[in-house]
Amino acid sequence: MAGELLTVASLNTRGVPLAGSRLAERYAVIGAGFDAGDADVVCCQEVFTYWHPWLLVRRMRSFRQVSYWRAPAGPAGGLVTFSRRPVSGTRYRRFGRPPPAPGVPRVSRLQARVKGALVTRLARPELCVINTHPVANHDGD
Repeated sequence: MAGELLTVASLNTRGVPLAGSRLAERYAVIGAGFDAGDADVVCCQEVFTYWHPWLLVRRMRSFRQVSYWRAPAGPAGGLVTFSRRPVSGTRYRRFGRPPPAPGVPRVSRLQARVKGALVTRLARPELCVINTHPVANHDGD
């Protein structure tokens, strides 16, 4: 509908070292916060295993639509999109391995192979929400 607002939030859910991060408790707080908030769509990154979205879903009960692309260990690219609006489709597009380039570390190029974009099509309003998580810039340049 013309003039209809859609609120989208995005969060790197891990963002801390895995060891000692109390991830289950962290996800409980994240999920409860989004469930109490006013976002229509939440794009989460670094959701690496199928246990992780399960932890979030338990707390995000008002987000009835959960969108991700299945990969062997967990959601492809660590990407999950939650929506309070009806979803009409989901696709995942890999970026592929970039060619060698000056100043781009080999490790970053290898990590980029598994990165991509999760495209979630909403039924109303009819539009796509794109969730992505590029390779981190660990060397700060």
